[in-house]
Amino acid sequence: MRHPPGDEIYRDDNLSVFEVDPHKESRYCYNLCMISNCYLDHKYLGVALNVFNFYVLCERRKDKVGLYMCGYFSKVRNQNPTESIAYDNLSCIMVLPIAAGNDYGKFLIDISYKLSMKEGRSGTPERPFSDGGHYIYLGYWTYRIINYLLSIDPKDISLQ
Repeated sequence: MRHPPGDEIYRDDNLSVFEVDPHKESRYCYNLCMISNCYLDHKYLGVALNVFNFYVLCERRKDKVGLYMCGYFSKVRNQNPTESIAYDNLSCIMVLPIAAGNDYGKFLIDISYKLSMKEGRSGTPERPFSDGGHYIYLGYWTYRIINYLLSIDPKDISLQ
């Protein structure tokens, strides 16, 4: 297998993201969770995986053998917005340590928000945050706010 099973939903020169349906690829999704369990001490595998969709981030390298998994996130599928006040656009996120430092966590968070916008819903990550989840979301929103402030005319900024 040269890439994850599922539909490729994003591609650029270096990265691809695949949406994996656990109804079709239950063993693959279970294995993703097992890998996460090695790095995330709060990961619990007792939940039925078929309530989630999995989005796998892969990197394209120069050896052209295939795509290399860098991380993934999961989110609850077909969540009814009337069932809860907040729509969870991300349940679990994991970036492999070998791929850390490339801002892949921020990239995955951005993909989760873009998927929510495509669905016409606003969303928030599932709570409570782990320490790592809190850290990566803080970095993501700091980056977004600073880039926004740098993109507008300083005359348009007011404390009000």
